[in-house]
Amino acid sequence: MAGRIVGDLSQLAQNTFGDRVRKPAISWTNQASPNHEYSVWAPVRIEDEVGHFELTDLLPGGLSIQAGGQSIRRMVTESIGDLEINLNPRTPTRQVAVRLEGLVPDAPFTGKINASATFDEGADSKVKHFELSADNLTFEAAVGSNLQFSGWGIAGYRVKYFGCVLPAGEGWFEVTLQTVPAGAIRGTVAYADGRICLRPQMRLVVIKQPPADKEQSLNMYQSVDFSDDGRFIFKDVPLGGTYRVVAQDDQPQSLAAAFSDPIQLTEKNPLPELNLKLSRGDSFRVRVTDAVGRPVEGAEVNLDCRPRTAQPDTAILRQVLTNREGVAEFQNVDRPLARNATLRVRAIGRLLGKSVPLKLGDGTQTVALSPGVATRGTLVDVETGQPIRNATIRLTPQEISKRENIAQESTTTNARGEFLFESLETIEYQPHIDGALHPDTVILKLFPGGGASYRDSKPLPGFRGGAAEPVTLKVKVLANGPLR
Repeated sequence: MAGRIVGDLSQLAQNTFGDRVRKPAISWTNQASPNHEYSVWAPVRIEDEVGHFELTDLLPGGLSIQAGGQSIRRMVTESIGDLEINLNPRTPTRQVAVRLEGLVPDAPFTGKINASATFDEGADSKVKHFELSADNLTFEAAVGSNLQFSGWGIAGYRVKYFGCVLPAGEGWFEVTLQTVPAGAIRGTVAYADGRICLRPQMRLVVIKQPPADKEQSLNMYQSVDFSDDGRFIFKDVPLGGTYRVVAQDDQPQSLAAAFSDPIQLTEKNPLPELNLKLSRGDSFRVRVTDAVGRPVEGAEVNLDCRPRTAQPDTAILRQVLTNREGVAEFQNVDRPLARNATLRVRAIGRLLGKSVPLKLGDGTQTVALSPGVATRGTLVDVETGQPIRNATIRLTPQEISKRENIAQESTTTNARGEFLFESLETIEYQPHIDGALHPDTVILKLFPGGGASYRDSKPLPGFRGGAAEPVTLKVKVLANGPLR
């Protein structure tokens, strides 16, 4: 194959060849067979502002060329001598000036601002952390970037989340980040015998949203720090809200937990001190078997305890794998806490998972798993006709009223684009694949940091668990997505 490259040739990568001199280059991958793939670099010879390249020893099959951040895919059935690659001009950039508003004049300028944007040409959107030394900062980003800002560690204040798209234009693009007064919640967590738990799992649950921060997500106050002696602190928690602290033992099989009373954070009470004590309970065993009573080793058993508090984020969760005898053991199971608990056993092999109420009884509960049905198939790029490898396919059951158990939720395609779900129910499922769209979707625009705008979008074609024939799932692949 031979061809030419036009446009902004400065976007081409540089690579060294036999003479150890860095030269413009492209990389290419030739999928010679479903099980064999190799990737090499090829030099680009530039004459009169046009790049020329030649690829030799190609085998019939899929060909992918990477040139200046662009990916070109072709099916090779015979020699090609006139391929043209047009490198679009670099995405323009713009200077961004960020200013914090609402700080008192003598506020200490410590802490960090997180800024998410496309900072480098051809790269995905990423987050940079800017240390504050004043109430402002500046940086450069690609026009069209989806800018997102947040911050932490600014003494006495919390930075409110802000997001926007960086527009084209001359001069600085100015962003004002609002700050709100904040306090902190601190304290210790101890075991039932009085010993300090040095690294418990901690959550701060919002009971009542602070008035000055109503648009914030309820999970924006989760950052917690620990000192060497086990003291914890939640920083930058807005004043005016009501919160609850949830602590859980850091031992992997333990359900020991503690819940604070509701905490009102006000100007008169900005730094409340808590001393929480973890609950003490009994051991509890879950025995997992197949339909004929044989033990199932390696099954993932989840115990979900929901306390009487009204907030959904106060659930206490633990996950334990069964041993050779098919037994998963949980420790420190507090009976009042576990009164309304649920056991969830994930699908394993050809067995369906199951969700059942926890029955404490004598300390052992048996869960028998039923066999599921299998569905196999191939994931195909509708534009090239080639199988798509290493793609994760997630399933959502469509007939919820008919669903009885917990089926396999996801799988990954192999080198031939083949997938296998071993434990499904005989109901309809809707597949979801990151970076893939319905074949009829019309893509209008690709965004620099990933994603696209499109029309005529539809859900991907679904399939039924236990289908007699292999499924061929055809999708349109986003050129800037994870499947390229």
